[in-house]
Amino acid sequence: MERIGFGSRIGAFVIDTAIVSVLIAGLLTAYAVIGGTRLAMEAQQALGVDVSLVSLGDERVWREYGMLAEESAEELARLVAERFTDEQTEYIVRTMARSIERYFDPRRITVDFLLAIDADVIDRIVDDAFDAVIADGRADIDPAAVQDLRIAVNAAIADFAISSLTASAIRFALMLVLLPLLAGVGYALIEGISGRSPGKLAMRCAVRSAAGPPTHAGAYLLRFVVKNSPLLLLLLGITTRGPWLFAAAGLAAVLVTIGSLIAISDERRTLHDYVAGTAVYRLSGGGEW
Repeated sequence: MERIGFGSRIGAFVIDTAIVSVLIAGLLTAYAVIGGTRLAMEAQQALGVDVSLVSLGDERVWREYGMLAEESAEELARLVAERFTDEQTEYIVRTMARSIERYFDPRRITVDFLLAIDADVIDRIVDDAFDAVIADGRADIDPAAVQDLRIAVNAAIADFAISSLTASAIRFALMLVLLPLLAGVGYALIEGISGRSPGKLAMRCAVRSAAGPPTHAGAYLLRFVVKNSPLLLLLLGITTRGPWLFAAAGLAAVLVTIGSLIAISDERRTLHDYVAGTAVYRLSGGGEW
């Protein structure tokens, strides 16, 4: 057996990249269709429409939803204009915004936090914002008027399923970010477990010990972790909201890229090969998984 050259590594990389790109595109398309349909169903249920495949594509239904939402917004605007001055309205909006911002402090926004947001959480955030205005006790603002506004806003939120739609939209957007990362890690794990990716299988090569014989599972996994450290650190940074992990992911990407280029040397080994004590060998007849 001989160690493969840099060109064969590039060939395997191109094949793997093509496969994982198709996989990610398929996952995102499927999730977009499923998630988008769910959001549309929730919106139509809020209108009292009998949801069907036909109704989801009916422009008249969506025009009706938009018109009703606009009428509700105008009604709220009239209520505000009747009960509060422009300066009072600005103060109420500012106070409510400060209350809402506390929920979305960047230091507490993690994947767990975002996935835990549901209709009840959204309703509680809105109620707490109105409570903040009343608790502030500004003398020229009638608490009864604020309470009337709260009732009107809550009614609008219920009528248009705003709480559930907002929670679903947050989860939908979050999964659109996480799915490609999870798919990439899952695909790379094939090589991390077996020492061969589909690309390496096509190029008839496999990860072995530096001396040539098959190596152990620990070496495969160590090589996987080092090789995919940028992706793993990025995923960890997103899930734990650790800013330093994003910087570490960037640094790891530079090191892994440079470490991959050293495969053009006579040793034909990358940085992750040196760390794991491995090398990539060409196998006669393609070998076995």
